[in-house]
Amino acid sequence: MAVEDPEEQLEHDTEELDDRIDRVEAHIDESKGKLKARQEDADDFDEEEVDAPEDQDPAGFDDPEEVDELDVDKEA
Repeated sequence: MAVEDPEEQLEHDTEELDDRIDRVEAHIDESKGKLKARQEDADDFDEEEVDAPEDQDPAGFDDPEEVDELDVDKEA
């Protein structure tokens, strides 16, 4: 439906813009709520339950202090 009166068109556009603003504000509020929940989850996280990577040897790592002599044929 085409609106011929510029004043009516302006009113229609204003209402449409207000509706879009309301949807964006609702989306922002929802996002803030999700962020707050994630922050609370992060705050509740107990770091003592997780082993720090530096406390573990990677699989297959040979610690030089634990290695005796390597079996290497020495050719002169």
